Amino acid sequence: MQLTTAMPECNTQNELSVSARMSVAFLVADNERTTQ
Repeated sequence: MQLTTAMPECNTQNELSVSARMSVAFLVADNERTTQ
């Protein structure tokens, strides 16, 4: 899931933060879908 391959290196911290939030949101949504 590399959506920011063309982003500058100086934006790595923000990129990681966004990736982490996307991963958490996906895991939460997947967990809710499997438990219901």
